[in-house]
Amino acid sequence: MPLRLDRLQQGIKAFWRVSASISLMAATTVCASPLSAHPNDVQRVLASLGTLVYVGQAEYTSYSLGPHAFAATPLPQTIVPNTYYVFHQRRPDQVSWSDLVNKLRENQLEILSAPESDADLTYLPIGGPLYRIEFRAGNMKGKIFTRIDQKILTHDGLSKEWASEDVVLVFQKYVE
Repeated sequence: MPLRLDRLQQGIKAFWRVSASISLMAATTVCASPLSAHPNDVQRVLASLGTLVYVGQAEYTSYSLGPHAFAATPLPQTIVPNTYYVFHQRRPDQVSWSDLVNKLRENQLEILSAPESDADLTYLPIGGPLYRIEFRAGNMKGKIFTRIDQKILTHDGLSKEWASEDVVLVFQKYVE
């Protein structure tokens, strides 16, 4: 029986359409669904943040953090993966990277990576230093990192009240 090329091409096209649909559905489900983290895990993380003030969520690119509020706001009830939760630090009550690492450990969170000394920080001519801490809590992996907030840095009134660095918290599902 001869192989019909047109039938083979139709079958391949149908296969790729179905595969693309399944991939899109899976990606949408993973990206938009809340973490199934135990509430105690989330509370232990939030308790570690001490005097940091939650000001909202923002989109993030590798170069900048999107717009966010400057007033304290209640934390959301549900933690969503890959959402950037932004915190500010009131002057002079700034929380150091080592304080955060110690608080995470005190709250029984596993530190996956963190600066080991001040030499591991990124120093800038204005603002900073910048750091990144990765941790694990139950079935989630979290990151806390700092980024310079240009609006605070360039606004005299804001820079007197707030430190120039945003402290950003983001969660992802933990995969071993």
